[in-house]
Amino acid sequence: MRVALPYGEGKMEVELEDEINILQSKKVEKVEDIKREVYNALNQLIGIKSIEFFREAENVCIVVSDQTRPLPSGLIVEAILDKLEEFEVDGSQVTLMVGGGLHAPNEKAVKAIIGKNVLKRVGGLLFHDAGDDQNLVYLGKTGRGTPIWLNKEFVKADKRIVTGAITPHQIMGYTGGAKGAAVGVAGQKTIEATHSLLTSPKARLGILDGNPAREEIEEIGKRAKIDLLVNAVLNSEDEVAKIFAGHWYEAHRAGVKYAKELFEVRISRRADLVLASPGGYPRDIDVYQSQKALATSEIVVKEGGVIILTAECREGIGNPVFEHVMKSFDTPEEVMDYFLRTPFRMGVHKAYLWARTLLRNKVILVSKEVEEETGRILKVELTENLEDALDIAHGYTEPETVAVIPHASTILPKLE
Repeated sequence: MRVALPYGEGKMEVELEDEINILQSKKVEKVEDIKREVYNALNQLIGIKSIEFFREAENVCIVVSDQTRPLPSGLIVEAILDKLEEFEVDGSQVTLMVGGGLHAPNEKAVKAIIGKNVLKRVGGLLFHDAGDDQNLVYLGKTGRGTPIWLNKEFVKADKRIVTGAITPHQIMGYTGGAKGAAVGVAGQKTIEATHSLLTSPKARLGILDGNPAREEIEEIGKRAKIDLLVNAVLNSEDEVAKIFAGHWYEAHRAGVKYAKELFEVRISRRADLVLASPGGYPRDIDVYQSQKALATSEIVVKEGGVIILTAECREGIGNPVFEHVMKSFDTPEEVMDYFLRTPFRMGVHKAYLWARTLLRNKVILVSKEVEEETGRILKVELTENLEDALDIAHGYTEPETVAVIPHASTILPKLE
């Protein structure tokens, strides 16, 4: 059987002869008119009756995703602007804030996503910098002691709107909701504190209830006073399937309920070999983002099995801290020990998650962009095509079962 895995903006194909289980989210048609879908959602709000309270707002801040998220932010914002005009809020009174958390901003890419028409309508475009203490404001601590530092311009706005996508997340359970503010426009100390809870057995893919990381960002979301949430659920092709709008908590939970129907995939047993892709660009823009596919693959593959990760990684490793830690140690055990005995730091956590997989499974990275030295740093075997990757894998296992996960960053396997 010939299978295809997304790779960058294209795909890689290979012939497989073993018993194959292709894991994909439920097929759902894309929304043909995204602006109309957003507008309809704003007329059928969840958890709030109306956004009439926006009428007297002179300064509205809309948080949008950065270039690492496959979201049509321009069309979503355009529909929001149309709706705000009904309440006498002009686009010139609106500031767009790119909430990338600790991601390095790519101004050119973000502007292309938002589009010239929207940029002409709004009063300004800001790129949040989590490390700029001068542009942050302190809002106290959560019950667990997490310091709440948020972007000053976001906090002082009359009204705050957060947009984003709802997909499975390896620490927060699902993306979306309060995460757009509690991580997207938060300070580095806040982001590190919430992510430091990743060692909890409840801080896992698809888990919301009892997940300490999710509970933290939702407490921060409450303090942030998010006035309106607009979240999209994307299908397996990263196309908008449905829009949810309303109260930041209730609309998110409604979106998660719908997302579960799409993303959750039942498996009866684990596979000896997994071929996985994050889902193509931008999900495989670098190793840092592509790692999320390993979290999904871990659920599907047997302990001691092999994972073939197909990811372009056109921007390399993608995070200097992650790269430094992986370069500094010879074994996955040393990386994990370093994480556990030092204060939490973003980037180090990604090295921990990467090493956690390496301790459990053999990983082969398929990329035409990643250099040989980078493969050594990541402690994986590296090849440029799937055929060679299969040859390497068969040196470690004679698979009776093979699982293929074309969009591993957006499915949630459930072992029966």
